[in-house]
Amino acid sequence: YRHIIIDFSPCIHSFGMTDELAFTHSIDNLIRLGILTLNSQVLELSYDYNNFKEHWYYKEVEKQGYGDMQLKKYRLELTEFGEKFKKCCL
Repeated sequence: YRHIIIDFSPCIHSFGMTDELAFTHSIDNLIRLGILTLNSQVLELSYDYNNFKEHWYYKEVEKQGYGDMQLKKYRLELTEFGEKFKKCCL
């Protein structure tokens, strides 16, 4: 199973772990529906991707012992379908 972890630390927000987990599941569903895609070709070079190892969700999954975890780097992007969907909704 793929666990998507979003780093919200650079953003000012007021939601807690439950909201963050719901957001993560929503992102997974938008990917499944073809509205978002994970792009591994374009990464932010100045970002320290090891920050994710300090994320509460990463630590919890690791603690549960689901086997070897692999950290893969992606950027979320709207697909062409997602762009059209956005235009319809906004």
